[in-house]
Amino acid sequence: MRSAAFPRKISALRRLEDSKKSNRPRRKSESMQVLILVGFICRLYVYAEILEVSILLYSVRGPRNQIVALRRAETWTR
Repeated sequence: MRSAAFPRKISALRRLEDSKKSNRPRRKSESMQVLILVGFICRLYVYAEILEVSILLYSVRGPRNQIVALRRAETWTR
């Protein structure tokens, strides 16, 4: 009876160790996924800020360039 129960205990201990080992990388991978997600969100925020600034600059520069072009056209037609 002892010989039959002994391998069961060893296999149970191995399964317990394997489950502990398999849990550790999951936690690391989950934290890496969270870091990647946070980095992606930050990158999107930066892109949105750049887009907003470029739209503002275009809205400021756009009419001025059109006014300058109209003045040049007026002087050219005179």
